Amino acid sequence: MNSFERFCFNLLGMRMKAQREQYSQLRNDLISARLKTPFEVYISTAIVSSVLVGLIAAAGLGFLT
Repeated sequence: MNSFERFCFNLLGMRMKAQREQYSQLRNDLISARLKTPFEVYISTAIVSSVLVGLIAAAGLGFLT
């Protein structure tokens, strides 16, 4: 894990572990794709990344209008 993934996992990891049952298909897909990233880290990174991009896009649009 790189430092960004580690930050995301520390931020949201316990919540993602609590929802382990809901993501069984994703876990199987990650295993079949032979990704070494645990699905809790994968989901945490995806959520934090999408929130950051959304905030940056909102700020950018705010400056344009």
